[in-house]
Amino acid sequence: MIAIYCALCHPPEPEKIRHPKKRESKTIFGSGSISQERTYSIGYVVVSAKRNHPTFNRLDEETRSVHILGHPFLWLLKIIAEKAKNVREIEIIPRLMPRINPAHKEFCASRGIRIVAGHAAPEMAWEDGRILRSKGFPLQQKFMKSLAGEQKDLLDELTNFGFEAAEVALAYFGLEEDEELTQQELADKFGFSSNRSVSNNIQAVLLYLDPTYSTGLTVKGYTEAIRKRVIRIRNRFSKREERQKMEMEAAKRLGLPRIPEKLPLARFENFEALIKAQKDGSLEELKRIRPKFYEALMLRFGLNDLKNPVYRTLKSVGDILGGISRERVRQLEEGAFRFLGLENLA
Repeated sequence: MIAIYCALCHPPEPEKIRHPKKRESKTIFGSGSISQERTYSIGYVVVSAKRNHPTFNRLDEETRSVHILGHPFLWLLKIIAEKAKNVREIEIIPRLMPRINPAHKEFCASRGIRIVAGHAAPEMAWEDGRILRSKGFPLQQKFMKSLAGEQKDLLDELTNFGFEAAEVALAYFGLEEDEELTQQELADKFGFSSNRSVSNNIQAVLLYLDPTYSTGLTVKGYTEAIRKRVIRIRNRFSKREERQKMEMEAAKRLGLPRIPEKLPLARFENFEALIKAQKDGSLEELKRIRPKFYEALMLRFGLNDLKNPVYRTLKSVGDILGGISRERVRQLEEGAFRFLGLENLA
């Protein structure tokens, strides 16, 4: 038996309108990755904040949520409310939320529209939470998996130096684990505001490894920033190795366990001259005749504890000597060098 109901006693269920959740199925005008029908099926539309822009034509009675790409002008809110009579939510780029004034709020409240913060920029669409990969992904992944020689060394260097862009690229192309994380998953993992930031980091690594890689100006800026930072880190490591080598040579030459901690490279010669003065008795004479000079010098260069010497600043020496000024400590140090006949090293 088939039960038959009339429309009054058992009306058909209303069509469910699925509102997009955070980072779910969004589109930007001009994108070929999603059809206009799918955009309407979730009731989400992105409009440009330019007068008479073609994106206004996407607004209709099926639109439930609108993301404004640009400044939230009041005239734009009126167009949205007129064309999309059933709109319930308008998303604004977060950095532009302070531009919402009482006039905006009053207008939207009168029509039952909520104003909320959206994303830094509307995202392109992805299926089932996984962003559609670019057409060049297979070739890019093949390139990354076949790295060898200098290119492999460059990638390893980025990883060792702790570059986030390198970690993003490794996870995106599945070089560390079998699973390839999507741009959306990477955005959530690393805290990026948009998938565009994820893409820029990935493209920047590709360009860094292969200068012939074709990309835009924004990515070139990312790559140049990576290159400059790598040079700075390399120089810092080089200077550290140079210092360690000089410290070992100086300590061996002077017969000491180690050189004072934080001793500037420019003052190695001063320290070596003072050690010689200590061995030939000149410092003892300084101590007897000018005890203040002696005490300041010993504290400054850590000569009072050669097993664990520490080079002190003028301020720290002044604090130890009773709160005298840095200028006074400098005068005491210069006086000590003059007494020892080492004026040229003061």
